[in-house]
Amino acid sequence: RRTRLDDAIAYHKARQATASDKTLPPRDVDLGLEALIPVIKGEVPVMISANGAGEIKGAIDLAEKYKLKLIINGGDEAIKHAKLLKERNIPVVLGGVLELPGGEDAPYDEAFARAAELHKAGVKFAFTSGGVAYNVRLLPYHAGTAAAFGLPRDEALKAATRYPAQIFGVDKLLGSIEVGKVANL
Repeated sequence: RRTRLDDAIAYHKARQATASDKTLPPRDVDLGLEALIPVIKGEVPVMISANGAGEIKGAIDLAEKYKLKLIINGGDEAIKHAKLLKERNIPVVLGGVLELPGGEDAPYDEAFARAAELHKAGVKFAFTSGGVAYNVRLLPYHAGTAAAFGLPRDEALKAATRYPAQIFGVDKLLGSIEVGKVANL
């Protein structure tokens, strides 16, 4: 990832130099690197799957180094870096609310209570169903289970509707029922 990001930064700088100095030879267009320019400029979020505390910290460090707009996908141990996630305004798309506990010593409600813990820590999060076809029907159960294990009910609803739209930057069009928004329910 780092090499590809470094290449995109160098490519972007070279393209800017060519645009500002017409004496430089034109640069060939690389569509792969061209697509990364909005990412390195922080205009488009980057979703990195990270569940363990080390993976999450690594993703945060990578985002900080390259000035990326980060979204953590998964976040099983996100509570261990909750302060950092809140300070840097990094949201988490929670996976696995209905999963079994992580190990023998893990509390039985580890996955069920994760959303409530992140809410108490002030970390923005959303639920995912883990898929768009079959598993989407389980989304209300993710929200309902989290609410049963400490997440306020209104926050559970927002984490399935409004917050995902905000996290992905489409809240002007989706996420709530309001005049001027897409009205497919």
